Amino acid sequence: QTADDVQAIENLENLIEDNYGFMLFQAIEKAKIDLSFYENSRTTFRERNLTIKEGVGRVEFEEMIADDVGKISKCINTVLSDAGLTEKDIDTVFITGGSSHIPRIRKIFAEKFGEEKMRQKDAFTSVAYGLGLSSAMQFE
Repeated sequence: QTADDVQAIENLENLIEDNYGFMLFQAIEKAKIDLSFYENSRTTFRERNLTIKEGVGRVEFEEMIADDVGKISKCINTVLSDAGLTEKDIDTVFITGGSSHIPRIRKIFAEKFGEEKMRQKDAFTSVAYGLGLSSAMQFE
């Protein structure tokens, strides 16, 4: 779209002025969550004159997050190296958070450590619990 597209500019203004950004984010987040369980998803967003209907497949999504997946993999290697450990030294891998449901993210850990070592419990509240522990340690 170009700046000459009056409707596109108006839609953007409405999105900002009516504070629909978070609602749009939620629609996109739902598609991301769907892709953890299904091969395809569709984002649907309708407010005022703005209508977005956009499909996305898991393969396309994985291409979008490829740089982040590479960074995660590199981070794992760095942590192991800095700790002087190898994959075989690790008994259990606890994965947590919403992104731990993304098949490509899970695959990184499964390939590196083995599926049998992976554990996931209470993926969403464990992040909040960890943040709470971290915060409490700062005040000791």
